[in-house]
Amino acid sequence: MVVKLQDYKYFAGRLNLINQWSFDKQVGPHMAPPFGSREDCDYARCYCEENVYRLCEKVPVTERSRFFAVFISNSDRCVPLFSQIASGERPFVLWDYHVVMLEQQDGKNAQIWDLDTRLPFPSSFDDYWIGSIQPKDWNIPPQYGRCFRVIPCADYLTYFSSDRSHMKAENGEWIAPPPNWEPILKNGLNNINNFISMDPNVLSDISVVLDENDMNKRFSGN
Repeated sequence: MVVKLQDYKYFAGRLNLINQWSFDKQVGPHMAPPFGSREDCDYARCYCEENVYRLCEKVPVTERSRFFAVFISNSDRCVPLFSQIASGERPFVLWDYHVVMLEQQDGKNAQIWDLDTRLPFPSSFDDYWIGSIQPKDWNIPPQYGRCFRVIPCADYLTYFSSDRSHMKAENGEWIAPPPNWEPILKNGLNNINNFISMDPNVLSDISVVLDENDMNKRFSGN
């Protein structure tokens, strides 16, 4: 994933800000993660798809049915996310895409695991929604609306494959240093763009694409 700095000033000018830091106070208490602490997880900056893949690998096979990889993007590949570490002193960052892990438990609020957020790891879905997707008192222009491709953990582990070429500039240099582990490359196939795509007809046999309203309705505990 790459920060879209060229769009930041335009997006910021379109927002109707009432209280830009109000969302920081909406975060609930930390919950005990089964993967250990954030520091215990494999992490490479700007390679969220691989970070989540390696989180999925740690989920016991018998428990994988309730875990999902979630790609966040839109048709323009320019999505605002709040409370991201990469935003620095700014309240939000614009990514071309982002990937998180979601855990859905029967009768309980879903949880989000995001290694790039300042929010707790994990956060309840509702706390993450308020803190990262739709903070209170922000009006986000429609063209920056987020879509969500939800992929079962087992299918993500089976089908995702990337040669990391999307993280190279035109001159061949790395936009961000690659992870120190081997690429997740299966039979030379590079299909990351299919996962980033928010076309519901793409990967429809293993995933579903939801808009913001449907995503919130499906996983919110409210």
